[in-house]
Amino acid sequence: MTLRARRELGWIGEIWQRNYFERVVRDGQEFSDASRYISENPTKWEWDRENPEAKRTKVDTKVNGAQHAAPLQGRGTR
Repeated sequence: MTLRARRELGWIGEIWQRNYFERVVRDGQEFSDASRYISENPTKWEWDRENPEAKRTKVDTKVNGAQHAAPLQGRGTR
């Protein structure tokens, strides 16, 4: 599949996402969770630390050696 994709798309470089694995969706709740993730995930890209053009805030700091992402904008607190 990778060779075909590279040929047809003229792609140079990596095609598959690092640490990617497939998962079988076993019930309605998992389907709902996966659907929500797929629909909401692109909206988080502008804040993703792997996005070279990501928006940065003071919240993007390391705490105890761990990288913490900026919070979602427009969401209320609990």
